[in-house]
Amino acid sequence: MIEWIDSVDEYVLGSTSKRKQLKRLIRYIKRWRDVNFNEDVKKKIFSIGLTVMVKEQYSPNSFSSEVDDDLKALKKTVDSILEENYIRAPFRTSDYRLHVRLPKQPKRDVFQHKIDGGRADGSDLNVGMQFRNKLLKLQSELQSTLDEKDEIKQCKILNKLFGDDFEIPKQDNNSSTKATSTITSGGAALLSSAGASGTSQGA
Repeated sequence: MIEWIDSVDEYVLGSTSKRKQLKRLIRYIKRWRDVNFNEDVKKKIFSIGLTVMVKEQYSPNSFSSEVDDDLKALKKTVDSILEENYIRAPFRTSDYRLHVRLPKQPKRDVFQHKIDGGRADGSDLNVGMQFRNKLLKLQSELQSTLDEKDEIKQCKILNKLFGDDFEIPKQDNNSSTKATSTITSGGAALLSSAGASGTSQGA
């Protein structure tokens, strides 16, 4: 798994910077989980599942050595996760479950839930519904941050998403720098305690 996560073959140009950005995005999404879910649900949203989704949906331009700032890259990745078939429900129901298969053998579903006599693919319904709803909210809030021109207001949104380690700058008369620079340069350090791209199922 670690070899698959660290693979940069598909990135072509600028592979080192893209791999570093991927690992930052994984840290962001783990911190988002830690901040936005209660303990009972959080422990069922496994780090390996988040890592696989981000890795599979991270799609920088293969033919450019440049990368988008982290905020844009995270928004694009969240969009792609929601567009994929990770969160699904039977036809005409709202019984959402989260499904993520390991990319390597045995390719089992990471989020199997307990049933009488064993396990079945997909998360339990509570995890599936909460993950879907909160990921949709994350998508909306990231777009609001991108649309916002004021750095202080941007950072207030990001603080709610990622917790108090994402500091809100003090107001001054020169507050014109966009928060994208904060999440790109300072954000990686601030969110590093969420872990890098570990492969354990735990939080």
